[in-house]
Amino acid sequence: MLKSLRIHPEDDIYLLEDIENVFRIKITDEEAQSVLTVGQLFDVIASRFKGFENVKCDTTIVFNKLRRVISTQNTQNEIRPDTLMSEIVGPAPKDYFSNLSDKTDLEFDVLNYTKTGYIGIILIFMTFLSVITFALMKAQLFIYLATFITFIFGIICLRMDKMKLTNNIITIRDLCEFSAQRNFGKLMKLGARPTKQKLWDAYLEILIENSDKSNSNSIDRDTLLL
Repeated sequence: MLKSLRIHPEDDIYLLEDIENVFRIKITDEEAQSVLTVGQLFDVIASRFKGFENVKCDTTIVFNKLRRVISTQNTQNEIRPDTLMSEIVGPAPKDYFSNLSDKTDLEFDVLNYTKTGYIGIILIFMTFLSVITFALMKAQLFIYLATFITFIFGIICLRMDKMKLTNNIITIRDLCEFSAQRNFGKLMKLGARPTKQKLWDAYLEILIENSDKSNSNSIDRDTLLL
């Protein structure tokens, strides 16, 4: 039986957008329509990168960028690959990584919501369901007002959520390796040259995020995209 990512045809545009954003490439409509498998799409991506030799290591470029910025904020400790993230991030990870992203021009998709954020999401979702239900019931105005207040409270919860690091980002090295995949195209422009394995690993991360697959073990070159 052929394996498939089971990506909905209407959602394949989001997969292509993520690929173009991460790798900083453009996939033509003709190329997008001609690929059927994971391997065929990977070959299209790989064709944009010539010479798979390591002129500069992508994780080294990320580490140097991070060390320059972090060192100005944390002068007490030497920043090394094995430095714990808990020692430098502080109590407000969302603000910290927003500032770090601005100063390094890199994307850091390494945060999860805390309970506060999830409460906000639930309240907002409940608000939309309530509006539809109340409209069908022709509810009175004060009920809509209460629903609006709930919506505002949900937004406040989201904005107040300081967020937290994902469990797999423990050291600076972990952050560099993950961020190198998320900023693949930018790092190539800064002089990094990928191995095919690193290109494949970054590609798999995008496929997992856009499909129902939980890990890369169930994805190979012959896996169907749709």
